This record gives sequence, C-alpha cells and structure tokens, in this order.
Amino acid sequence: MQAMALGARQQDEIKKNVMAAFEEALDRIDSYQRRPSRWEEDCLVRALAAMTCGAFIKAAGELLELRDSHPGIDKARDVSRPARAYPLTTQWLREGLANLRALD
Repeated sequence: MQAMALGARQQDEIKKNVMAAFEEALDRIDSYQRRPSRWEEDCLVRALAAMTCGAFIKAAGELLELRDSHPGIDKARDVSRPARAYPLTTQWLREGLANLRALD
C-alpha cells in the first residue's frame, strides 16, 4: 500500500507543530533547573537531526517518546550511556532550532 503524499500546507503545519513541540521539550527540561540528562540529549539530538533532514514525522516520534518520560526514568536510562566529553545544554539545542527556523 502506497503512503499518501502530504500537501504543502499539511507539511508546513507538521513542521510548525514539531518545532513547537521541540521548544516545549526544552522548556520542560529548563523547568527542572538542570541540564538535559544523557537520554534526553539523545532524543533531542535525534529529533534535531531528523528535522534538519526534513523528516519531521520521525522527529515527532522522538519528541513523543521524550514527552512520555519523566525525570526518574531518565536517570535509569542514563546508567547505560557513556558520559559525553561535551555535555549539551538546552541553550545549544535552542540555537540549533533557531538555525533551522532561519533556513525558511
């Protein structure tokens, strides 16, 4: 079965909603008054990479997984992740989102 192609208006609406969801995820993490956990970083970076490639549906999937988590789960998930040499901040991720928006 072939997937139905989305119109330009639908694509723009999805793009707008996913970018807003990304920003909401950053706001939520900022409300915890801490840096993103390693697992949160991974989800956000994968979402940002997907948006950079124009894969907004894939980015939405990453953001849904992040939205459905809570800080206690994140700590358990971080145990299996190696530490980053350069931890990411929400500010860095916001700059990435701003760069994407500037491309429009």
